[in-house]
Amino acid sequence: MRKKMGCLLALMALLSALTACGGDSAEDVSGTLPPETPMTPEETEFQSGRVEGGTYTNEFLSVACQLGDEWTYLTDEEIAQLNGEIGESLTDEELSEMFSNGKTVQDMYAASADGTATINVIFEDMGVLYGAALDEDAYINLVMPTLEDALMQAGMSDIQVEAGSMEFAGADHSTLRVTSTISEIPVYELMVCVKEGNYMGVITLASYLEDTTEEMAALFTALPQ
Repeated sequence: MRKKMGCLLALMALLSALTACGGDSAEDVSGTLPPETPMTPEETEFQSGRVEGGTYTNEFLSVACQLGDEWTYLTDEEIAQLNGEIGESLTDEELSEMFSNGKTVQDMYAASADGTATINVIFEDMGVLYGAALDEDAYINLVMPTLEDALMQAGMSDIQVEAGSMEFAGADHSTLRVTSTISEIPVYELMVCVKEGNYMGVITLASYLEDTTEEMAALFTALPQ
């Protein structure tokens, strides 16, 4: 139970930290943009992922993740509830409203049967301004100052945050590695940023007691082009 609570607190802390882009207006940040930054990037229509037969497929990010019987995905209805909506699944209208309000959207959540590991995928619509200005590294630099405070407010301690990069699903992407403890239980998190158009996807791999985040990251593969 304590491990599952730690998992939920870590997720809540991440969602809290990943509001850095959506909550600011163009006037708030225009002075920080390089003059050569294009202001009208090509629009990319967002698509939610889907779970079928133990495999999560996200054509928007061109990735898939196949999990064994020792893993359980949240259902579409449970994902909708996690996003604060009631229904069998999130509708296009609900997704659009959430993104318009600067909210992050939970797309997938899976947990191991023993409660020692979780995988979740969230998205943020950065808008035209941030979508043009921020690559994955810049996004992480924007998130890092708020992440430690968010984790502390969620009850985490002994927090260490490190930015980096790794090959994920066949391509190089920016990452955040976080180690912390909650109720004396060590928590390891690997957050992988994958940008598509104006949207930032964040895949968070969390494990408890021992660090298995690299092994979980290897479960993601690139979809055939």
